[in-house]
Amino acid sequence: MPVAKPPPPGLTWSLELPDRLKLAIADAVTLYARLESLCIECLWEIENADFERRRELAKNWGEKNFALVKKAVANLPGAKTERIWPTLRWLGKERNIIAHGVWLWSPSEQRPMVVWHSKFLETDEWVGAEFYDWERFERFDKRVKALVNLFNDFKAMLVKGAEEARAKGIVLTPTTRTNKPWRPDRLHLEIACGALLLAVGFAAGWLLR
Repeated sequence: MPVAKPPPPGLTWSLELPDRLKLAIADAVTLYARLESLCIECLWEIENADFERRRELAKNWGEKNFALVKKAVANLPGAKTERIWPTLRWLGKERNIIAHGVWLWSPSEQRPMVVWHSKFLETDEWVGAEFYDWERFERFDKRVKALVNLFNDFKAMLVKGAEEARAKGIVLTPTTRTNKPWRPDRLHLEIACGALLLAVGFAAGWLLR
């Protein structure tokens, strides 16, 4: 069902973007890329992945790697991570609009606008666009920064846990491309669960409820 409305009378727009808008777009795309990269690095640690498996994970779509992290900790007792996943889905949708949309500035409204034909085209009478106000950028930035910090802490704790295990002489079974489907041993999961529980506590203030 169409949801677009005709453009308001007198609406004007320009492809000349103010610097503030250019910086907001760049910040959002860069921060989300860092989040996806940290997810890959966390999976490397959770799986104790060998080189070929690391390359395989690095080539995955971000959504697939987020799903792998979710699967790895889903059945652990006390792993209260349910607020992470809807936040990631929301961020992914917003990131796609920001990264794939064509940005405009409306002098008449003094507001940013974005056009993404694959999502907004609903009639042959006008081209669909969406206002994307500064507050929406701020919500995105706060949530993506919270998750960047979360996954950064998660990775650091995973590395520390693995190092402590090796120092005790415990052998962590590496994951390769040929031993799929991968099933983490209990030690991997205990390290991952403890790390994620601590990290979630630091980021909880900005996760979706």
